[in-house]
Amino acid sequence: MKLLSVLLAFKIVEAWKAAAQLLFTVMIIYAYIVLSTSASSVLLRPWFIVLVLAEAIERLSGVALGVAM
Repeated sequence: MKLLSVLLAFKIVEAWKAAAQLLFTVMIIYAYIVLSTSASSVLLRPWFIVLVLAEAIERLSGVALGVAM
């Protein structure tokens, strides 16, 4: 029973990581489409905040998967 719960948790974390990577990729593409001139205006854009959060989720899930293995 314990193995089943570990595999379920592994699959959930893996799905979160894949979704975060996909969102990260979409935000990078969007950033290339919407060009901004100053760095301070980029930091306040909603897509940049989503980009940073997606990367944080991807990194944390990568650490979680590394610990689980």
